[in-house]
Formats: sequence, structure tokens, C-alpha cells
Amino acid sequence: MSDNNKDKRLHICETFDYLQSEIHLLEPKSKKQEDIVKREFHRDDDNQVDSYYIAPQFYTRNKYDRFWDYPVLFEEDGVSIWVDGTLYLRHLITSAGVGPFDVNALLSKASRLLEYKKFVESHKADYKDFSQRRPQARITYRYYVHLFDLGISAGVLNQKTGVVYDFYKWLSELKHSKIDLSRVDQVQNVWISYKKNNSRASVDSGSKGKYVQKRSQTLRTPAPSDPKRGYIREQGEDLRPLDKKELKLLIQSLESDLFNTQERLVCSVALNTGARKQSVFTLRRSSFDNCNEDTLESDGTFKISIGGTNLVSSKRNKVSYLYFPKDTVDAIVSYIESDEYKERLIKYQAKFPDLQKGDEYVFLSSQGTPRYMAHTDPYFRQYGHKIKGKLAKDIVAKLKNDESISKFPHDFTFHWLRATYAKSYYDHLLPQVNDGSILLTDVIHRIARRLGHEEISTTQLYINIFKHFDYLLDAQNRYEEEVYRGIYNYED
Repeated sequence: MSDNNKDKRLHICETFDYLQSEIHLLEPKSKKQEDIVKREFHRDDDNQVDSYYIAPQFYTRNKYDRFWDYPVLFEEDGVSIWVDGTLYLRHLITSAGVGPFDVNALLSKASRLLEYKKFVESHKADYKDFSQRRPQARITYRYYVHLFDLGISAGVLNQKTGVVYDFYKWLSELKHSKIDLSRVDQVQNVWISYKKNNSRASVDSGSKGKYVQKRSQTLRTPAPSDPKRGYIREQGEDLRPLDKKELKLLIQSLESDLFNTQERLVCSVALNTGARKQSVFTLRRSSFDNCNEDTLESDGTFKISIGGTNLVSSKRNKVSYLYFPKDTVDAIVSYIESDEYKERLIKYQAKFPDLQKGDEYVFLSSQGTPRYMAHTDPYFRQYGHKIKGKLAKDIVAKLKNDESISKFPHDFTFHWLRATYAKSYYDHLLPQVNDGSILLTDVIHRIARRLGHEEISTTQLYINIFKHFDYLLDAQNRYEEEVYRGIYNYED
């Protein structure tokens, strides 16, 4: 019976072993013998026992390679495996190497490739047949028109046809393939010019830019609108600092019974260090081992390294530093010594036994699961795509649903805490600019260093926004002192 249910035709294998291994009929002598896996099987015709050998290509902590949540695509009958589609997905995995792999992106491509396969089947076509003289008669062009008629956004349409084109590109490069990629879609090289910190791009002869391939089966995506007045756009998200009244509402809500100790501590770290979500949630117990009077900076903070070979994640794994107020560190140390944390730690160690002592995450769920998993974590390939810091969204949802702070910004996101930290640090440094102790350029560089910005121009966008925040002068000094010192010391 034909089965057109997408879920039943996209099966997820929880584990797939020896994904990047070579298969040999004779025992290979060039490999390390202890790594060779011998498998025996019985022939159906004469019941003779035969054997073959598996030679792994690279190794994870499991000695042989393993992939979790491997997608397998099925044919229309729901029983036979669609070999080309499934092997293409394997190619995407094996060509990615041993680093972090985005399993969610792979599953999305698998779903979109299956969507195309079902379209081909519904038109009784052969997905390998491009013999039609007119391009409009070929199946990929017909699929493009179908997507266009659905009225989906240009970005989604381009992604869907892109998955199809990449599949055919791989298929055309296989030995003995008869796929002529030029008949699948027409591609031309175009020059895209751009400016830094400006997402608007144009096709012209500008001096800064790059050549990209433009397929005919795409639509022009509209240029993104400018961020709202008073907002900064970072990583595609519009954010701004909380003003003094909004900050008081935030603290009021956090101190209510709506939030638990861990949630308050998460917000405290973000608000008092400017850390991104992935850095907050990948803090480890060992991150604070060296926090003592001897390592305390002159401004009353502890300098903690993140990114690179450190266990704590950073954007693009760039080495940078977070500066923790002493009060915030004291609160974290107190938390990891609490009975609640110790109970969660026992569950965590049972689930993830391979981590060294001290490498355990500070923020764990009641089930002992990390709130976020670092790319360097040995369990990342197995669990990383499932653990993405959902607690941050839960915190935001609680704030928006708190009726006692109805005037709190409805468009608030967790990332706003980072901008709020930057603003408080700016205000903390501003008196030194006014008395001539430091220059405004020094302020910009210090904020850039604290936020881990690669481009000073990004920090300048923050500064331009900060200049237009009109706090009452008589409340300014109190706000700066209280926010910079930490929300645990906040007093009305």
C-alpha cells in the first residue's frame, strides 16, 4: 500500500555505526589490526559461512564512528529505501569531518528532499529524466513553479530548490552518472557587493564583495528593513537596553515566586557580564576554581576565559573573556554547593560519565541534563542538536506573562540583557570621560573587549544608541552603581 505520510517515509535511526568506514572482503593489512571489525554471514545457497571486514576511517570517543539520529528516506511504498536520497544524506555527514555537525539542518534537508520526491511521484515522473527539450517541462522547473504558486516566501522557496539542486550536484558527480547538471538548473556567477554592518547587498561592480552562484530557480529576497529607532540589530535580532524603570520591573519579577534560584542566577550572569546565551549555559564548575582574592581584578571582577580550547562556548569559538562581579561569582559558588545542585549533579554524572571532574555544567535541569551543550562536549554529536538553551525562552515567557509588570516591553528577548549590561558599563565609564581620565575611544574599545566584538563598528552602533538614552540626572549615578554591582545587591 502506498504511504504518503511524510513522517512514515522519513525514519530516524537513533544510532548508525561505522558510517564512515570502508568495507573489505579480504582482511586489510594497512590498517591497525585492533581497529578492524570482522563480521560473518551465511550464504543462502549453500549455508556456507563467509566474512567481511569493517575498517573505520576516523574515530570518536567510541573507537569507531557513530552517528545519532540518522535520517533514512523511503520510497512511495513505505517499505523500500530511497537509496539515492539516503546516500546523499550520508554524504552530507561524511563530508563534514569530525567537528560539530548541525543535525537539525540535516533533518530539515531530509524533509525537503522527501517533499521534492513526493512531488515527482505525484506527477508520475522520473527524477533522473531531464531529456525534455524545453526547460519548463523538466521536473525541477515544474517543482519551482509549484512552489511559486504556493505563495511561500522567497527565502523558503530558495532553500527548498537549493536542497534539490545540491542533491543533483552530488548525483551528477557520481561515477557513471548520466545527470547533466546544466539541465537541472541554469547557474551563473554574479558579483555581490556589500558593506560591513549593513545587511543590504546589491548585484553590481562594487569593490567589496564576492562572486556567488545564482540559480535561475530562485526569487529575489527583499532587503531587510532597518532596525527600529533606538534598537541595535545583532545576529538578525533587534535589541536594546532596558531603561531604569524596565530594569526595576525585571528585578521585581525575578524576585517573585514565579522564578526559581537557577533562573534568577541565569539572568544575573547575563545581566552582569554581557554573556551570550551559549556562554551562560556552558559555564562549568571549574570555571570558578581560580576565583579568589589573588585573582580579583582592580575593578572588583573575575576575568574568566571562554572559547578556543576552553570548555565554555563563545561565538564562533573565539577566545574572549567574561568579567564576573564578585557578588555574582559568590552566588554561583553558593548554588553549586547547594543540595539542589548536588542532586542534579548525581543524575548528570550517571548520564554523562566520561567528563572529568570539574567539567560539569553549572546549569542542569532537574533530570540532570545540561541546559545547553558545548560543541567541544564529547556527547555533542549525540545530544547537542536537542539541547539548545530552552530555559532562556522559558524565562522570557514568564516575564511576558507576569501581570504585575504589564508595562514590561512586549518584544523583550534574552539577548536584551547583553545590551543592558553594555549600557550599564558605558554609564559606569562615562564619568571618567567627563573628567578627562579616559577618552571616548577608550570606552568603545573596553566595551568591545567586554562584549567580544570582532568589529569596533559594531560597538559603535551600541554607543550611538546609548547616547540617546535620557535618564534623569539625579537617578543616573544610583542606576549605574546598582546595575553594575549586580542585581543581587539591588535595593529600591
